[in-house]
Amino acid sequence: MQHAQSNTETPMQYSKIEPWSDHLARIIGGSAVDAVRMETFIYAMMRRICPQYDGGAWDLYETSNGAFFLCLRGEGDLQIIVPSNWFEGSMSREAASITATCFAAGLYAESAETDQAIELLYRVREVAYAHAEREKILAALD
Repeated sequence: MQHAQSNTETPMQYSKIEPWSDHLARIIGGSAVDAVRMETFIYAMMRRICPQYDGGAWDLYETSNGAFFLCLRGEGDLQIIVPSNWFEGSMSREAASITATCFAAGLYAESAETDQAIELLYRVREVAYAHAEREKILAALD
């Protein structure tokens, strides 16, 4: 399944993983506890940057570069506000979810303090760079 378009010749590929409880730990290179921590970071980041978010069902997508993102199910764009960099804008649920996953990967890398966690952060950011809404995502992350 091809979703995101890259500005390079090779588009980012990703596929939905179900069930995803064990897969997330494998993708991040950690334990089940690490996977729960990452998941919690993502939900908390979405709650922080999206005023209309009040929980919901999520899907796990594994990307062709070895990264992942969790994607909030549902229809319609989401309003994203990042006060620390003055970003405010509307983006698709997929783009908003990638944004939250990027922020969470940064928190995870900081707390895990491993080369593997830092590498994961760079791979997740590659997903953002390859996405069709990359300008909005990167503005929110900046």
